[in-house]
Amino acid sequence: MQIFNCLLGNRVGSPKSAWVQSLCLGILILGGVSQASAQYAAISDAWWTYQQDCNGDGCKAGTLPGNQARLNWAPVVTNCNGALTVFEKVYYKSCGTSNWFPLYTNTPHSISGCRSTGHQYLDVTMGATCACRDFKIEIYRDGESIPDHILLNTSDPDLSQHREQLLVDDYCLSDFFASCVSLSGHAGSEQDQTSNATKEPGEPNHAGNAGGHSLWFCWSTTNNTVVTCDTLGSTVDTLLAVYTGNNVSNLVVVASNDDIAGATNRLSKVTFTPVPNTIYHIAVDGFGGANGLMTLNWNQATLALPDLISWGAATSPTVITRTFVSNECEVIEGCATPGLHRLLSWSTETRNIGSGDLIIGDPATNSLFRWASCHQHYHFEQFMEYNLLDTNGNIAATGHKVGFCLLDDHAWSPTANPSSKYDCNNQGIQAGWADVYSAGLPCQYIDITTVPPGDYILQMTVNPDKLIVEANYENNTSLVPVSIPPPSCATLPPNDNFTNAKPVGPLPFTVTTFNSCATEETGEPLINGPAGKSLWFNWTPAASQTIVINTKRSDFDTMLGVYTGSSVSNLTLVATNDDVVDGIRLQSQVTFAATGGVTYHIMVDGYGSAVGMVVLNVGPPVNDDFADAITLSGKAGATNGYNIGASKEESEPSHASDVGGHSLWFNWTAPAAGPVDLTTGGSDFDTTLGVYTGTTETNLVTVASNDDDIESGGLVTSHLWFTAVSNTVYRIAIDGFGGSTGNYKLAWNMNSGLKITNLSDGSVDIVLTGIDWQRYALLGSTNFTTWNTNINPITMAGGAHHYTNYPGTNVSSQQFFKAVRLP
Repeated sequence: MQIFNCLLGNRVGSPKSAWVQSLCLGILILGGVSQASAQYAAISDAWWTYQQDCNGDGCKAGTLPGNQARLNWAPVVTNCNGALTVFEKVYYKSCGTSNWFPLYTNTPHSISGCRSTGHQYLDVTMGATCACRDFKIEIYRDGESIPDHILLNTSDPDLSQHREQLLVDDYCLSDFFASCVSLSGHAGSEQDQTSNATKEPGEPNHAGNAGGHSLWFCWSTTNNTVVTCDTLGSTVDTLLAVYTGNNVSNLVVVASNDDIAGATNRLSKVTFTPVPNTIYHIAVDGFGGANGLMTLNWNQATLALPDLISWGAATSPTVITRTFVSNECEVIEGCATPGLHRLLSWSTETRNIGSGDLIIGDPATNSLFRWASCHQHYHFEQFMEYNLLDTNGNIAATGHKVGFCLLDDHAWSPTANPSSKYDCNNQGIQAGWADVYSAGLPCQYIDITTVPPGDYILQMTVNPDKLIVEANYENNTSLVPVSIPPPSCATLPPNDNFTNAKPVGPLPFTVTTFNSCATEETGEPLINGPAGKSLWFNWTPAASQTIVINTKRSDFDTMLGVYTGSSVSNLTLVATNDDVVDGIRLQSQVTFAATGGVTYHIMVDGYGSAVGMVVLNVGPPVNDDFADAITLSGKAGATNGYNIGASKEESEPSHASDVGGHSLWFNWTAPAAGPVDLTTGGSDFDTTLGVYTGTTETNLVTVASNDDDIESGGLVTSHLWFTAVSNTVYRIAIDGFGGSTGNYKLAWNMNSGLKITNLSDGSVDIVLTGIDWQRYALLGSTNFTTWNTNINPITMAGGAHHYTNYPGTNVSSQQFFKAVRLP
């Protein structure tokens, strides 16, 4: 197989003199059979997030806890067909030197299809003031000692000349009214750390609260189009106010806001109509003196527009074979018909190259989206159109992308806002960012069952019906040449025969492969009717245990058998299954008592010779399904485990509006009424979290959901709270964003309390513990009758707040303390 790349540039006769760019990936098939089928890994892109440069000296400071910034990268696979397990190594060196030092080695992770469903990342601690470092990333196939690909400072500018400094050294001019940071343009975002910010004498209480760590910004415009300012993306309870005036002590309020939605959203948002050429002073502060990462976003609607393109470099097309049945969601929703099909599959990356954000918002209130009851999330049917063209430009086959979650996957532009802004609940794509829809996801293919072998062009058109307003529609189509080989099974799967079974590794074990070229051996057992597309696996447990083995997430009707014996003709049946739920869940599952030291032979086949993507899971989580939820109890507690090998039931909701795919379930009965804090903090993968009421997965009512924990700097773990009703059963689901897997931690808390300690210097140390994002006031008394407020109301962050009474103060004589939870 010979692979070549070409970049085409075509001048478009438009007022903007735009360019239509298509990155072409051609695949030349020699003699109709691929001459090279090995898969190789590569790093397609690297970028930084969670960093800032307040003083404009070019030295970035980290805004994550611990003064860290995030180095991200996106692994991909060439010649993709099935899953490939890879790992990465990250190195650094001082700028101008030649010696690389190891910084991090990633744990092995699997890529199913051509592109990883989520990027990898490393949180890097910032160094000395203006320290300059170069970075490189190596990617290896699991078990290999030589990297497949190296991305470093000479090939990616984001890895070159990264200047680091401590956050405390990154002085922010926006601390003072007189030196407010000027905001330019009709839309944008500014992010600063407020830990060292102060409040000036004479400064007003923004949105009616004393605050204490304010930042100031200045903005003006030449028109009177309505502008919206918000603090979405901030990590603390914010205050926001807009003023006119030329002195901090004589300001006139234009608009102000404390909470967007009371206790359910502690961030802030204002909208006003500006007077042209008037300077508006915008203040952002923290409620009750809260401080942390503050984000200010501003946008004048209709002025800065997005410009969407399909980026051809991300496609990596491949041909797969799959069998569909009539009750699958993709058949019900019109993407496929029942039966055996040959598919052209690829990944799509939609970039926003415009000056404004693509703003979709909540899909539930956007008329472009409709509810898909089978997949249990919203669909945007007309987001992208696919055509397969022959060499004469005629359409040989068609398809379309069903958009379900348009979000900031990664920043492709070095000038893009470094922090993601849009997610599945608030959808969109920032300027300079891209959304990715990976190969293997539903409807991401064209059916080529009846298409003859030969050379074709994959035509991808984003926003084909112009339903989304863009700055330019002339660059919406990209072309990727592909060659479709004749159907061939010249190479059999390596574990096609009993004697070449694939070993099952340490538990939990999951593997993805394809059975379209598998065969049936003479004497091979039958499970339930005609078969003939079997694959074999061997597992030898070190100790006796009850084990679950299943084929959940396989995309066709499977059959599963487990045997003991020394040859294919003298096997003893241990367990067998056709459907998890007869005629409904067409994957298979068995549970049996395994004896340590005994080798078990596992066979996966397709019912009626069905073919597709085989997923085998050995030792998956016990609470994979809603009906098998783990019971949690008490006002507070924690549990942990993994979601590796977990699946998603077809009627299950999309938690935090993300498609997920590896969910776990828990039941918790509220022992009392009141607010509950729920977090997956400490999990080592990108989680989503949902809380529901209801009796089955088909009648659930959402109570609360979350994707990323903004309180912890936008980290990939999840955090939410809700007001519980006593004795109500709540259904809690954890999933992996975009199909991520790993080890989870889940903690819940509805307790608040005070701990008082007398210190040696005569002071009193008071620790208030409580529920994050709840507001509390600390009161003191000398007689248990009259209570005085000791501190301004605070919003709980991190589960605890410290307060010290010093000798000689008015409150040092107080002997009694209590905390009151506020609205």
